Formats: sequence, C-alpha cells, structure tokens
Amino acid sequence: MDAAFWVYIVLGILMLVGGRRFFWVFVGAMGFVSGFTYGKEIFGLEYVQTLLIAASILGVIGIVIALFMQGIAIGIAGFLAGSYVTFSLLPVFGKFSPELTWLIVLIGGIVGLVLSILLINWMLIFLSSVTGAAIIAHYIPPDSWVKPAIWIVLSVAGIVIQTILFLRKEKKED
Repeated sequence: MDAAFWVYIVLGILMLVGGRRFFWVFVGAMGFVSGFTYGKEIFGLEYVQTLLIAASILGVIGIVIALFMQGIAIGIAGFLAGSYVTFSLLPVFGKFSPELTWLIVLIGGIVGLVLSILLINWMLIFLSSVTGAAIIAHYIPPDSWVKPAIWIVLSVAGIVIQTILFLRKEKKED
C-alpha cells in the first residue's frame, strides 16, 4: 500500500461523510484527485512524489478558491466531480477511443457543473458521496464485479449519512 492509497482512502471517507458540510474539503479534494489522476493521464507524470506535489498544489488552490469565492468553487468542484465520476465509471461500460472518452468525461463534467449551480446543497451531498465512493473504489480492479457494487453501496451510504446530517441541521435552524 503506497502513500497515494492512504491519501485516496482518507479523502474518500471525508467526502462520503462530510462533503456538503465541509465543502472546502470537497473542493480541495477534487483539486487534489484531479491533479493526481489527470497528471498521469494527460501529462504522463510517473513519479508518485511529483504527482503528490502537483496534486497538493491544486488541492490548496481549490481550498483557497473555496474559502474566498464560494460560488465559483462549487461550480468548479461540480465540474471536476462530474468528470471524475464519469471517468471512473467508463471502464465498467467497455473501452472507448481516447477522443470519445474525453468527450464523455467533458459531458459528465458539464452535468456536474449544472447540478452544482441548480441544487447546491443536494449537489454537494450527491457528488461528494459518489465521488468519495469512486475514490475509495479506485483501488479495486476494474474488471471485478465488486467495484461497481462497492461504489453503489458507499455512494448510498454517503448520501444517507449526509442527508440525515443536513436535515438535522435544517430542523435545528427552524
């Protein structure tokens, strides 16, 4: 188990249970995960240390944006989460050409962006849950039937936990 494994697990758990409440963690985590994932895919970065440094810089940038420009940060996080979840789920549906893969990932990102604008709290709950689940399921072999099952179970668990916490908070404020 390398350092990236533990970073992914911790970020995944934080996003599963606290993505809406601590949206800045969600935005920072999406910057980190996007930097780590796409750093390998797009820029061909190979060394884990280089990936961790680049991903950490993007994560910190995400947190700073989240703290000072909340609306923009939520839109960016929505786009990144939508694209990451789409990218993570594509292997389940088969192989696609690189061009089609990036088009589908772009569409997933746009859907995430639109959801983030229209339904801020519910989008944060949904996207942080499914993204946290995808991050945790990342280390399960893609050809295993267990990967989609774990992703679904963790997604539902995250949505339920965050919804309960959100509704309790709303009830206290009334």
